[in-house]
Amino acid sequence: MFLLAAAGLLAQRPVPIDNEWARVVIAAAAPGPKGRMHKHDMNRVMIYLDKGTQVIDYEAGSSKTISAQAGEVQWDPKGGMHTSTIPSGPPFRIVEIELKKDGGPVTWPEADPLKVAPKTYRVEFENSQVRVVRVKVQPHQRIAEHEHALPRIIVPLTEVDITVTATNGTKSALKGKSGDVIFGQPARHSEENMLDKPVELILVELKG
Repeated sequence: MFLLAAAGLLAQRPVPIDNEWARVVIAAAAPGPKGRMHKHDMNRVMIYLDKGTQVIDYEAGSSKTISAQAGEVQWDPKGGMHTSTIPSGPPFRIVEIELKKDGGPVTWPEADPLKVAPKTYRVEFENSQVRVVRVKVQPHQRIAEHEHALPRIIVPLTEVDITVTATNGTKSALKGKSGDVIFGQPARHSEENMLDKPVELILVELKG
């Protein structure tokens, strides 16, 4: 069963999830003056919902440019004081996932979705805190029963309408659109895409 916590982009920096695992911020970035000096005390997973470029200037004098395509996922380690500037282009959205736990090793179950449906689930990257998985489900595709061993943050990149069937036969729906954020508890279930088009989403599995 999913614990749903979907959020739209009605505010500049909504916080759809803030629990023991992570704090999620949805940033709406647009060209403008340089932001205030600040730092990030937690490692982050950055999911770019739209194409965009940022320039980061550090207090020590160095700088870097971060460019991303729509749907791209990047790892952002905690660091020193800096400012952020959006040099040009249209506004874009970023789902920023701040990780609260140090993580640790995980023994993945035999029914891990990457083993059950390797053409549907693909690892973007993995480290001691997270495994980030890109999921692409074809129209009306059914995915055999599998087990999500960890809590996870689900970020749709497209419209999503998936029927989820638990091992006891109970059905629920995973619905969302680009910009929504959903928190999922560990679960074992099968899934079916109810749409006539493919869906794509990002799973950020949280190691604790």
